[in-house]
Amino acid sequence: MNWGVLIVSAGFILHLNIIGYLYSYNLLHIQLKESFNSTATEAALPGSISIAFYAVSSLGVTWIFQRFGDRPAGFLGITLCCVGLLTSSFVQEIWTLCLTYGVLYGFGCNAIHLVTIDMIVKYYKGIKTTRCIGITMTASSIGVLLSPCLEWLYTTFQWRISLRILSGVFAIVCIPCMSLFREKKDNVTPRDIVTQKQENKTRRNMSLFQKYIEMVRIPAFLCLVCSYAMSGIATTFSFVSIGSFLTESGLSGTQTSLILSTMGAGDLVARVSVSLLSHWLPISITSLYAIGHIVSASSMLSLPYAVNATFIMVILIVFSVSRGIIFVLIASAPIEIAPVHSSVESVGLVYLVFGMCALSTPYITDNVYDITGSYNSAFFICCGLYACSSFFLFAAVHLNKNMIRGNSNENCQYNQIIVNREESKEYSKEVVSRVTVI
Repeated sequence: MNWGVLIVSAGFILHLNIIGYLYSYNLLHIQLKESFNSTATEAALPGSISIAFYAVSSLGVTWIFQRFGDRPAGFLGITLCCVGLLTSSFVQEIWTLCLTYGVLYGFGCNAIHLVTIDMIVKYYKGIKTTRCIGITMTASSIGVLLSPCLEWLYTTFQWRISLRILSGVFAIVCIPCMSLFREKKDNVTPRDIVTQKQENKTRRNMSLFQKYIEMVRIPAFLCLVCSYAMSGIATTFSFVSIGSFLTESGLSGTQTSLILSTMGAGDLVARVSVSLLSHWLPISITSLYAIGHIVSASSMLSLPYAVNATFIMVILIVFSVSRGIIFVLIASAPIEIAPVHSSVESVGLVYLVFGMCALSTPYITDNVYDITGSYNSAFFICCGLYACSSFFLFAAVHLNKNMIRGNSNENCQYNQIIVNREESKEYSKEVVSRVTVI
């Protein structure tokens, strides 16, 4: 039996539960705002911090599983998630949730996410890696589809007892899944050892800091970083505060959970479709990523003018499709723009920027609601952020094409010089031959 199938299946279940719940914070946001009688900004902060730490803790998590192994790092992630939910159920101040739910749960999610990807990469190579990672990542969208179940849990037991129940369920389900993560034993040949030594020597020639400096100096990648900064703010808002907007619009808890569930369906369809069709489209990955931001901007611009629940649902479904495109390509765009030897580091850098900017989301969007009493201004802000983000992405595509064209010309000139040198050598040999004959 191929053990890699079990790895992918276990990763799917882990993402369905842990990451799916991370992206379902909209419902908990409503519960916290009512329970603590807090402002929208205060209630949104734990969710935005958890999503931010889900991105910015990548460097620390990478060091942990490289130092201690994938399985111990994965168990650490599950422990942090369960402990974070359990301790969150006992807090009496909403600011404490920023630590228990925001930091602990977000860090734990990142550990589970990166360990799963690392295990899949070890078991599968080439196009199979992309497919298997895509299958695993779709589980988080399916987790959002279960929003009606989560709404029933909150309504029946209230949010404190619900967090305790979820903590126990996650431990029972996820610990056996993580137990399936075992290292792959390959037959290593002497040639593989030599190749690995050469790769390690190449990596040591350029430090991590030097690679970051090199990437930032590339105009196309710098535009990409600016795009991720703005996208991080706007996208985090959709995961944290859309539920609060639906409640303030007069929709019931059942209607809110239904709309969030349909958004999860749209997100899932987009992820699967883009994963299967992106290689067949006549545009670059970064261009498709930019189009997703344009659709998101249009959706955010339309929400303030929605007159009924049906119109709101249609707009949010369209938005969820574009959000699915954004998240399925979030790691592919930097790989396309960055140098080949820095592809992994480029993903880590843009994730870091995305997560750091996600921390400011409540103060930029929900704070506007606390001041004005309406989310309309927040939607306009997110529309502007998505529009500017798409502009920087198209600029990155243009600059990258010019850079590739320039490198091609340089390579042609270099090749021509080599050819001229070879011709000169041949001519010299011919002259020497003739002189020798004479």
